[in-house]
Amino acid sequence: MRVLTAALALVCGCGPTGLQGDGPSEQEFLSKVLASDLLQYAQVEVASRDSIAIVDDGLELKVFPGQPKVNNGIRAELSVDFPFVDGDTVRYEWSFWLPPDFQPDPSNRWWVFADFHDQPDRTKGETWDAFPSNSAPLILGYGHVQAGFEDQGLSVEDASDVLSVTYGTDHRPIALVPFTRDVWHRVRLDVTWSQSMTGALTMTFDGAKVVSANGPNMLNAFQHYFKAGMYRDPGIGSFNRVRLSNVVISKCATTGC
Repeated sequence: MRVLTAALALVCGCGPTGLQGDGPSEQEFLSKVLASDLLQYAQVEVASRDSIAIVDDGLELKVFPGQPKVNNGIRAELSVDFPFVDGDTVRYEWSFWLPPDFQPDPSNRWWVFADFHDQPDRTKGETWDAFPSNSAPLILGYGHVQAGFEDQGLSVEDASDVLSVTYGTDHRPIALVPFTRDVWHRVRLDVTWSQSMTGALTMTFDGAKVVSANGPNMLNAFQHYFKAGMYRDPGIGSFNRVRLSNVVISKCATTGC
């Protein structure tokens, strides 16, 4: 099982949202999980209205057997292209929930719950045409592992669902973070974005610091955009859903968050 293998994301965050027809607008979906100041940077990437729903405690995103690809992948995601420049520190916070009957992949093929992806540098007039496909430099993947599981020096004591954290332009696995279904969990990432060794990450989970890392975390000099929800190996055929709530993104002062 390779829950830490980084996924190549052939995405652009620029395609159709799959929200044609009657129902809530994209802004209504986004407003359920985002503060008003973030709406200008955000969109949803879903296959159809069957992939997304407003629920009492947040936004529900679903992937299902036979769904069409969205921006070249099997996904149902929230995307926020929050602006920053090399050297900025940005805090990303969100809550997620998995239902008790969430079906893992027996082979633990790659499955992304959140990532930060590079994109063309619009200040240089670059476009998605011929832009290279790269693995995101910061990924929170999903896996279900057994007690004593070990991968690249990381392990868990008990059978558990885990967030697998991959960091940096060298895509280093840095943590396995166990979590529980049918419980709302809170993720906070403080990221100092940089193409140099000044890049850094501190991850807090449910109020406790779980891992930190240093080193380059930008593949080019332009802002990397945040995505949360589900994006997975197209060979995984199960129906799955995840809920998101209270997504907060803010730039930190030079003295810290």
